[in-house]
Amino acid sequence: MNTVAEINKALCESARIIAEKVVEESRFDKTIKATVITCLDVGKGLYKLKYQDIVFEAYSMAYNAIYKNGTSVYVLVPNNDMGNQKVILGSYSIAAEPNIIQEIYWNDYF
Repeated sequence: MNTVAEINKALCESARIIAEKVVEESRFDKTIKATVITCLDVGKGLYKLKYQDIVFEAYSMAYNAIYKNGTSVYVLVPNNDMGNQKVILGSYSIAAEPNIIQEIYWNDYF
């Protein structure tokens, strides 16, 4: 016979499984930290980046940003789908390098 504690534990486990599935199937934008491999087209702001074992291309949002090879950058992955066009938001390691957050702040307030 099931005790109240066992029933409560089973209900909580069921809720956890359902919640994990909903989150897994949801499409949220994700920000990752990647490393610049090389600049492919400085005029377009197109870079080749590496994240874990994945090599991909992304465009810089900051029109005047030039990221050196090896720079760590934040990259927006729309809908958490690596097949979508990815966007470099800014540098992770050097605050002096331009990034989209600085541009929004400075353009809106000064």
